[in-house]
Amino acid sequence: MRPAAAFVLAAVPVGACGTAPPPRAPDVRFVAEDLCLRAARMHRRGDYPAADALLREAVARAAAVDQHALRSEALRGLALLRLERGEPEAAEGLLREARGAAAAAGDRTAEAAALDALAQVSLARGLLPEADSRATEATAIAREADDLVRGRCSRTLGRVRIRKGDWDGAEEALEDARAASRGVAGREPEEAATLADLARVAEGRGDLVAARERLSEAIELNRRAEHVAGLGAALAALSALEERAKDLEKAVEWRGRAFDVRRPTGLAPWIREDLEALERLETARGRADEAARWRAERERLLPAGKP
Repeated sequence: MRPAAAFVLAAVPVGACGTAPPPRAPDVRFVAEDLCLRAARMHRRGDYPAADALLREAVARAAAVDQHALRSEALRGLALLRLERGEPEAAEGLLREARGAAAAAGDRTAEAAALDALAQVSLARGLLPEADSRATEATAIAREADDLVRGRCSRTLGRVRIRKGDWDGAEEALEDARAASRGVAGREPEEAATLADLARVAEGRGDLVAARERLSEAIELNRRAEHVAGLGAALAALSALEERAKDLEKAVEWRGRAFDVRRPTGLAPWIREDLEALERLETARGRADEAARWRAERERLLPAGKP
């Protein structure tokens, strides 16, 4: 996302009467950019309602002054929030609109970013051929884009290849993503996400030691950046790894930490995932009382009928 322009108070000439003209209102485009940056900070901290409200305002302000590329960015942000809430159909609609706005602006970077997000939606919906096509096209367009977008597109392509079991192809794409992130300011969340995916590659090859190391690195980078979504995902991934390795005690420990991180977001898909995993793990350990406690917690936080 482009950096917002800084607001600077310049000296104002004083007229003959000794009064200064009234200050000009900030440019609407700069205001919309600032809203997007503030939304990104709220998202990183896990304050999803605030991020949603800021992005909605950014969309409205950008549309009012025909700032198509900026509107595309804000729509993409809204769509990814919907995807994290478990609403891929809503995300798809917003991203189609975002891609159209990018095309209207003639902004290839914004178009690549929207198409990359569409590939993520296809992955979430289990549409692997569609995800592959979208990710491949986004990566091709992103060759002309900035490091941030180029890295994200390569990472999504790597995730598609992971789903296909193409470990060598996935590693190549993910290393490209990691190299691109080195040129990004505040790169920790980007690099952490790539490391978590490289852990999946290592596990796919049967190297659990390397997988643990990469996830531990991802956890530390996300913790340092205070990135709630990334930290929770990395902790949950480490729990899943230990569960597959049959170390149920460690699996419970890491999943409990993931739940502690993600519960304050209020996002039902994450809360359900963590609580169901904790109930399953404690049942496998023969700890019926603990399993019942987690089941009761799930029923309390996610009553029947809540999406």
